[in-house]
Amino acid sequence: IEQRVEDALQRMTLEEKIAQIRHIHSWNVFNGQDLDMEKLGKFTGGGSWGFVEGFPLTGVNCKKNMQLIQKFMVENTRLGIPVFTVAESLHGWVHEGSTIYPQNIAMGSTFRPELAYRKAAMITKDLHAQGMHQVLAPCIDVVRDLRWGRGEESFGEDPVLCGLFGIAEVKGYMDNGISPKPTFHRSQIQTAQRITMRAIMFQHRRN
Repeated sequence: IEQRVEDALQRMTLEEKIAQIRHIHSWNVFNGQDLDMEKLGKFTGGGSWGFVEGFPLTGVNCKKNMQLIQKFMVENTRLGIPVFTVAESLHGWVHEGSTIYPQNIAMGSTFRPELAYRKAAMITKDLHAQGMHQVLAPCIDVVRDLRWGRGEESFGEDPVLCGLFGIAEVKGYMDNGISPKPTFHRSQIQTAQRITMRAIMFQHRRN
C-alpha cells in the first residue's frame, strides 16, 4: 500500500492533490434524489476528489448513488483513487430511514461516556449498510453561552466531560470501521476546546 501511495503522489498534479481535501457536494452532482452522471463527469473533470456527501438523500438512494459515484471515481478518473463518502451523525445517521438517538446534551447529562461508545457503535451499522466511510462527528464544543444556538450538539459546559464523551464516541466509530472527524465551530473556539482536542488525541496515541 505504501508503494502504491508513493507512486500516486509522484504522479499527481498540484490540482489533484488539492482536490483530495475538497468535497463534492450534493448540489454539484444531484438533481433532487437522482444522480446526474453528466454533472459528475463535468464537475470532477476526470480527476479524483477527496470526499463526497449526499445529505438530502434518503438512506435507500444514498446507498445506490454512493456506490455509483465510487465506481465512477475508480473507473473514470485519471488515477482511479476511491473517494471518502461522508455523512453527518450527530445523534444518528442524518439520512431518512435511520435510527435516531438522544442529542449530545442529553447524553452528557448521564455522565456515562460508555453510552457515547455504544451509540457510535450502533450508528456504524447504518453507515456500513449505506456505503459511508466517514462521519462529521462527534461534536466536541464546550458550550457556555446559549446564544450560540446549537447547544444541543455539545456534551456540556465542562471540558473534561466533553473530552471523555468525545474519546468514547471516537473509539466507538473507529472500533467498528468508520472514520470519525471530531468537529467544533468557530463561534465556540476557546481554551476549553483545545483542551478537549488534546485529550482525544492523547488517548488515540495511547491506543
